[in-house]
Amino acid sequence: MERAFLEEQLAAGRSLEQIGRAAGKHSSTVGYWVRKHGLVAVGRDKYSPRGGLARERLAGFVGQGMGTREIARRCGVSYSTVRHWLRRYGLTVDRARRRIHGPLPRRIERRCGTHGTTTF
Repeated sequence: MERAFLEEQLAAGRSLEQIGRAAGKHSSTVGYWVRKHGLVAVGRDKYSPRGGLARERLAGFVGQGMGTREIARRCGVSYSTVRHWLRRYGLTVDRARRRIHGPLPRRIERRCGTHGTTTF
């Protein structure tokens, strides 16, 4: 693919998929040529990997009894990112300790968006 064509398309704000459709090529082929010519794809910063979560930091949160969603909020990443790194490091979140401190009650009530309040 020619550099001038790619520069023109990228300057117009087109994505790799859009350029690929216009050129009759797959987006990965367009990405190859963009990198080959030393150009930068539109939205590169938004979609590039941000790096992992440190094991020590995750282990500290798990040790404090935090749930996966709370860890995600604290780290500023998605729930699935936290799950990925927990699995990768072999760490597990103690789901039973979440929100219940002390001896477990015989019955608890939880609110479900679909079924309403339910006793367990």
